[in-house]
Amino acid sequence: MSAADVAAARELFVEYHLGDLSPNYDFVSSRVGIQGFTSDFRARAPQAVATARRMLVATPAAGYVASCAALRDMDQRKALASIRARTLVIVGSLDVATPPSHGQAIAAGIPGARVVELAAAHLSNIEAPTEFSAAVLELLAA
Repeated sequence: MSAADVAAARELFVEYHLGDLSPNYDFVSSRVGIQGFTSDFRARAPQAVATARRMLVATPAAGYVASCAALRDMDQRKALASIRARTLVIVGSLDVATPPSHGQAIAAGIPGARVVELAAAHLSNIEAPTEFSAAVLELLAA
C-alpha cells in the first residue's frame, strides 16, 4: 500500500468515523446502520442493527473519538513482517470503512497470513456470523 493509499484511507476513516462530531452522537451512531452493514442485512435484521447502534451510542464520545484518532494515525505496516503467529484477516467484500484491499495488504505483510472475504460490510462478525465463526474455528483448529 502506497503512502497515497494510506493518506486516502486515513481521510476515508475520518469521514466515515468522525465526520461532524455533534455532542448528541447522532451522526456517528447513524453510520453503524448506514455503512456498518449492507442494505440487505439492514432490511432483514433491523434488531441486530439496532443493537449495534445502541452499543455505539453507549460508548463515551471522547473515548470513541480517541480510539478513532489512534487508529487513523498509527501505521503498523513495518511491524507486520515480525508477526509469527498464524494469522487470519477477515474482510467484508462490501466494507467501505476498511475495503478488502486494505485487509489484503495487511495479510500480504504477514508471513503465511490468510485472507477470508465475507459477503458483508464492516461488521462482518454480526452480518455473517456463521461464516465468520467458521473461518476463526478453522484457524484455531489448524
